Amino acid sequence: MRRSAYCAILGCVLTGISPVAGCGGTSPGVAADTDQTTPTRATSARAPARTDTPQPSRRSQRAQPTLRKCDANILVNRSTTCPFAQNVFYAVWLADQDPTAFPDGLYAFSPTVGASFQLQCDRGSVVVCKTPQGALVRFRASALAAYSGADAASFVERADLGDMPDPFSSPEAGDGVSGGSEVETAPRASDCDPNYAGDCLDPSVSDYDCLGGSGNGPEYTGKVQVVGIDHYGLDRDGDGVGCE
Repeated sequence: MRRSAYCAILGCVLTGISPVAGCGGTSPGVAADTDQTTPTRATSARAPARTDTPQPSRRSQRAQPTLRKCDANILVNRSTTCPFAQNVFYAVWLADQDPTAFPDGLYAFSPTVGASFQLQCDRGSVVVCKTPQGALVRFRASALAAYSGADAASFVERADLGDMPDPFSSPEAGDGVSGGSEVETAPRASDCDPNYAGDCLDPSVSDYDCLGGSGNGPEYTGKVQVVGIDHYGLDRDGDGVGCE
């Protein structure tokens, strides 16, 4: 029995066959039938797709300055007074009429502060004038074009211009402003509403409101005396003085 087993083993060795293979093992190069499988590579989660929706820029999110109305044409920011804004409007108009009126640069006088301020104006369909101190005055170019010499002369009579040029006060000014269109003469008293004094209110106008107030015009006036019927409702407290 031992001899037979020995011979069997020896025979396997002599023939170059592995005893394990010859005795029911798996031959080299032949894969065993197992239950193991090669692990697959895990797939990473795909990142969410980017959207192309444009995000609002900081510039578009910046709050726009709040403007208030001085009259039918002029808007200002919170730090600007209406008397100064009206002087700015007049200064821009005068500079258009006479380019030599402001040889050292455009400026306007502030009655409230008692000083003049240099102006930087951007011109287009809307004129925007600013000062280095933060004042802002805005009005339409069409209002500037419609402003007449008579309007300017009437404004100069009642405005505090400080050291601003006044071409209507000197005899040399004549009937016009140098370098510009002819300045009309001031309206006659018969052309003004007889119920008011201190300013010439056109009796053909449907309504007047006070400059700097909340009224919607279409025309505006400064301080006036009521000497007749206050049909424009300018004297709210009945003391004989309107638009105080």
